[in-house]
Amino acid sequence: MRARILAAVMAGCAACCMTAGAEAAKIQVTFGGAVVEAHDNDSLFGGQVTVGTSFTGGFVYDQATPNTDPRPNFGFYQGAVSGFWIDFGNGVAYQQNNSLPYNNVQLGNDRDDYGLPLFDGFYAYGEVSPFGGYDYAELGISLESLDLAALLSNALPDALVDTFFLPGTPGVPKQGAGIEFHAINGSNEQGYDLGTDVHVYGTLRYLNTTPVSAPASALLLAAALAGLAVAWRGRI
Repeated sequence: MRARILAAVMAGCAACCMTAGAEAAKIQVTFGGAVVEAHDNDSLFGGQVTVGTSFTGGFVYDQATPNTDPRPNFGFYQGAVSGFWIDFGNGVAYQQNNSLPYNNVQLGNDRDDYGLPLFDGFYAYGEVSPFGGYDYAELGISLESLDLAALLSNALPDALVDTFFLPGTPGVPKQGAGIEFHAINGSNEQGYDLGTDVHVYGTLRYLNTTPVSAPASALLLAAALAGLAVAWRGRI
């Protein structure tokens, strides 16, 4: 009988641990900052999003997403991002449509693009099309660091704050941290119509990351305890 009880507890605990590990792979990111550049040729924002406008936002990325880029210093994680949103206040807010294909994380350690010195970068993107008659719209966040130890590999990090912000000084990035919002008409970014392009850039004042909670684990634990109670009743 003791063996039955022990087996029930061990099975339940093992299931809890496996589920918690799987769900803990999802990282919730929240951030806030202020707009530093705003171009709204179509008056999409109705004059409510200008330089200095505060914003908040967030998204979730899944560390279990496979890397599809073979390069050793670059990672591309298609489908890693979900629930990307941004709120400029005054009712001006946008939410990612998770049914769309473009929602990814891109990583690069020791990158040398943009004509800059070597840097490490984390970029997350979420498509929000169809959007107000525009062909394409996206939300994005970029974190960059000249500290080449920020990304030691192209694996998804679980502590962006420690990686890209100065220790003990929230809101002070090692190099650059910002958001972008684009709404574009045209087949691609090289051929879009400048007259109908809307884009906003902002700098981050804070960024927080926390593992997504694992409610299913609690249910499994309850099931394990129920199994223990049944086994114990049978013993009595």
